[in-house]
Amino acid sequence: MPSARSVAISKLSEAASKLTFVPIKIKKTIVLGLQSKNY
Repeated sequence: MPSARSVAISKLSEAASKLTFVPIKIKKTIVLGLQSKNY
């Protein structure tokens, strides 16, 4: 059974790889989410 630290690192690296692939889409989603909360 892997340790909690190795699991967290693998999840972080997986999330980081996804972020590098779709940064524009995520930025748009965050901006739209912030705008909808403000209005």
